Amino acid sequence: MLFQSGFLLVLCFSLSSACHPRGDTARKFENYMTGRGLDSDHGGRVYSLDCNSSPHQKWEWQSDETIVNVATGKCLDGYGHTINALPCNGRAYQKWLRGGLLEIINKETGWCLESRRNGNIFHNDLGFNAN
Repeated sequence: MLFQSGFLLVLCFSLSSACHPRGDTARKFENYMTGRGLDSDHGGRVYSLDCNSSPHQKWEWQSDETIVNVATGKCLDGYGHTINALPCNGRAYQKWLRGGLLEIINKETGWCLESRRNGNIFHNDLGFNAN
């Protein structure tokens, strides 16, 4: 199992069935600790805001393991500690895995997607081994 500590669950973004209508392929990602949803703008910034109906909070998890923002068409990218939405390029930093309890883990780094109450998004080495 990739995820072993219940404490880490509150820090990681998770899939949220409450944040998307049934039958919609796009998903919203919610941090259960903050109650805020993963959001992005056309400039490529990624942050969290209170869950809303904006397409900027809708993401599609593709079969190639990328997560694409519905509003911008850009891929969630985890190069370094910075999270951005960049044009999709097929590189490993844009590949994401679902953890054991629905965490979002960068395939290249093994780091879990996280946020703070102030809206900052980052990912951090929490001892996962995604490879």
